[in-house]
Amino acid sequence: MGYHFCTMEAMVSERRPENYLRFTFKGGAADYERCLGRVRFIQEILERYDFHASANGDHMDARLEGRGQDYMLERLKVLGYLTLHTRQLDMIMGNPARVQYYKNKLTSDIDRMLAGELEKEKA
Repeated sequence: MGYHFCTMEAMVSERRPENYLRFTFKGGAADYERCLGRVRFIQEILERYDFHASANGDHMDARLEGRGQDYMLERLKVLGYLTLHTRQLDMIMGNPARVQYYKNKLTSDIDRMLAGELEKEKA
């Protein structure tokens, strides 16, 4: 994912106890403070959608497990959305107003996606 290291693992099935999602994110080409800002930004959004996320420096690990198949598939969409939309956000991390704007925009888009509204708009 650009200059970042990012992995996504998933096991989603009808067997709820075996279901899990894992997302790791590290690094970037920006200065260290902006990298830290992006990690915190992603962590806060994932926690909003029930992931257990922890950060250590510019490395973040997030996990969600033991939920039903449909719920897990919806949260997999959240990971896909964030993967596509957080690549270049280190550029705005020095501007708190822009950070808040993008956090609001991304969570609004994700909420609409989960509610099915974005698919309706595309049709």
